[in-house]
Amino acid sequence: MKTFASMLCVVESLAEKVDRMSGQLETLCAQGAVPRQPMPPATGKREKEFYTVKEVSEIIGTSDKTVRRLQKRGFFKSSKALRTKQIPRSEIERYKEETI
Repeated sequence: MKTFASMLCVVESLAEKVDRMSGQLETLCAQGAVPRQPMPPATGKREKEFYTVKEVSEIIGTSDKTVRRLQKRGFFKSSKALRTKQIPRSEIERYKEETI
């Protein structure tokens, strides 16, 4: 019971912080300091942060082999922490901006 009460206290504290921050964001948006961007439609899925070589090849419309070549040439930096190469979404976006 003690653990539940402490977790509830933490959740309430976080909710207060979120409310306060959203109010600050609304103020900044009203002042024009932060450009308001439309929210993407809620699909219930979170955007992936890392992609496999095969997924990247489907995203950019090339073959797996081409993505591996691009990795060797330094266009994509991948995570070396896992067995399979994982390419961050930021690298894919950077590649699209630089090459298109």
